[in-house]
Amino acid sequence: MADEGRLYVALYARGGRPRMATKEDKFHWAFITGPDYESPETRATRHHVTHGVEMIDGTPLMMWKYCEQDIPTGWTGQLLVRVLIGEVKSMERVTFVFHNTPLKHDTEGWNCVKWVEEAFMTITQDDKALGEAVTDWDDIRNKAMEYVDEKIKSGRFELCRDFENDDVPTWDMVSNKELST
Repeated sequence: MADEGRLYVALYARGGRPRMATKEDKFHWAFITGPDYESPETRATRHHVTHGVEMIDGTPLMMWKYCEQDIPTGWTGQLLVRVLIGEVKSMERVTFVFHNTPLKHDTEGWNCVKWVEEAFMTITQDDKALGEAVTDWDDIRNKAMEYVDEKIKSGRFELCRDFENDDVPTWDMVSNKELST
């Protein structure tokens, strides 16, 4: 069966102070599904959860919400790095898992990092969702944090840079190499 694209873990800039001991929540975590080959015109989909006010029976409550957004495959402003973690075998299955990963509104400390981890654990157990892929969450989390830290220390995100034509820094965990700096 031919693959239907690629699956990335993506780290975005976010405000606020991290609360997690290992500081993963210094960034907003998401998945990106995109094509095998990218050009300035190609599009991808960002899959993530956001935390905001929802009106429930006339009462404002802080709730988690799953979001899918059409995005360009290039630099988008807040996107810091992508880590390629696998080939998508069935986009339908991948999307199904994302839509059905529970949102834990009342769980203290639950956040976008936890949602990405939980969705990842489910998706790697679904033999119809991914083709060749990295299946160890700790390896992915550690590489994403190491990679974004490396880019920050190198000055990749300094304000004086012209980002308009930049590619997104991308590490391929399947092949263990950098695809774009």
